[in-house]
Amino acid sequence: MSRFDDLTAGMLLYDIHRHTEAAKLQNDLCAWRVLVLAVDRETRTAIVSWNGQKPKTWPEEKLVALVTEPPEDYLDQRRRKKERANVIRRDHEWSRT
Repeated sequence: MSRFDDLTAGMLLYDIHRHTEAAKLQNDLCAWRVLVLAVDRETRTAIVSWNGQKPKTWPEEKLVALVTEPPEDYLDQRRRKKERANVIRRDHEWSRT
């Protein structure tokens, strides 16, 4: 978790939580990028862009839940998905020859 006093403009944070897709019945760990554009220490708020969307003002309570780096669980999950996609792609290419 990040501390509000450590936030600076230009900092990249991550919003991490589980996301369930009904069609897959799968509970994946997801990460969304949050770019800090400006920090107002007096009102304890920051202007941020969540996942590339238009900037919004977020309160301190929402900001401290963000992390500075994606957790290892998330990175492992991404690696496994890429490996599976490569195997599927490779199998598909073999079936076409």
